[in-house]
Amino acid sequence: MNPRGGISEIHKGLNHAVNILYNRNRVVSSSQVKKYIILVSDGLPSTPSMISTVSGYGIETLAVAVGEDVSHHFLSVVTGGSAKLFPYNNDRLWHYMMDALIDQSCNICQRSEEGDVVFAVDTSNGWQNLDLATKVPTIINKILSGLKLGPMNKQIALLTFASSSYLRFDFNKYNNETERQNLQRQLSSFVKTTDTNTNITALINSAEALLFDSVKGARVSAKKFLVVFSNYQNDVTNEENKLIETLKENVDIFVVGLDQSDEQFQVMLDIASTSFHIGIDGDMSVNSIDTYISSLLEQTNTVHCELR
Repeated sequence: MNPRGGISEIHKGLNHAVNILYNRNRVVSSSQVKKYIILVSDGLPSTPSMISTVSGYGIETLAVAVGEDVSHHFLSVVTGGSAKLFPYNNDRLWHYMMDALIDQSCNICQRSEEGDVVFAVDTSNGWQNLDLATKVPTIINKILSGLKLGPMNKQIALLTFASSSYLRFDFNKYNNETERQNLQRQLSSFVKTTDTNTNITALINSAEALLFDSVKGARVSAKKFLVVFSNYQNDVTNEENKLIETLKENVDIFVVGLDQSDEQFQVMLDIASTSFHIGIDGDMSVNSIDTYISSLLEQTNTVHCELR
C-alpha cells in the first residue's frame, strides 16, 4: 500500500467502514454476523475535533498503532480504551481476534466435504467451434480434479440445456472414486445444438428438482451447488430472476463464461449467487481461471459444529 499524501481524516474512514458493514446490499450486513473494524493508523488526525463524530453502532473497533509519532490518546478515543490498542510488531492482535471469532458455545466442529454438485452446460449454437469440444470440458475437469467423490464427499450430476433442459446423468451414476475415469469421459465433450435461445426457466426448474430428489441420489445433509457454463446471450427476465432468487436460498450458484462483453457479464451477475463469477475471453487459456476454480472448490466445503 503506497502513501497517497493529503490530510488524515480518520473519522471519514471509520464512518465509511460502518456504512459498509451495515449496507444491506452486502452479505456481511446480516445482523447475526460478528462485525469488527481494525484501524491501522498513527492516530494523528488532521481534524481532531471530528473524532467525536465517529459512530460505531456497537461495532467493536480495534487499533494498531503504527508510525514514529503515535497519538495513543486519539486511538484510545476511537477504540473506547487503551485495552484495544495493539502494537504492530507482535501477534497480540492475532490472538485477540482468534479468541473473539471462535464461538465458545461450540463443542465439536468438523469440516465437511459432503456436497451435491450439478454441472449445467448450455449447448445452444452461440458457442464458438472449440468452446464445447475443448474449453468447457477442460474447465469442468479442472474443477473435478479438486473434488473427492464418495458418499461422504462430492456427488456429481450433469444437465445440458438450450431451448429445453436434459438430464445427462444423476447423482447415482458416478458417486465414488472408482467411477472417476468414466465420469471424466462423460464430461470430455459436448455437442452443440441448433437452438438459438437458452431456456433459463427450464434449467433452474431441472436443477432444483435434481438437487432435492433423493431418488436421483441427492442427500438432505449435503451442501448444494449449481455450476453453469453458458454464453449468456439471453437476458434474465423478471420471472426467471424470481426463480433464481428462490433457488439461491438453498443452493450456491456459480457461473462460468467465455466472453468479456458487458452485456454477457451482466447476465452472469444476474444468475450468480456469489462474487465468484468470471467472464474470460474465448481466446484466453483456461489456466487464467485457476484462481477462480480454487475459490469455488473452497466454497464446496462447510464446517459443522455440535453445540453444548
